[in-house]
Amino acid sequence: MLMILLWGGDDEVTQNMSWETCGSREEALEFIRDVCIPHPWGKSICLDDGS
Repeated sequence: MLMILLWGGDDEVTQNMSWETCGSREEALEFIRDVCIPHPWGKSICLDDGS
């Protein structure tokens, strides 16, 4: 999730993406749950306890 917050929380990065900037841990978790996990081409790696 840290990577989502690092690049997904940067307005300069997300201005060219189809999603909004993640401004908090909760928003990043929602993005992972609602967009990343259900996407048919998505691949995710969780380290340690997944947080």
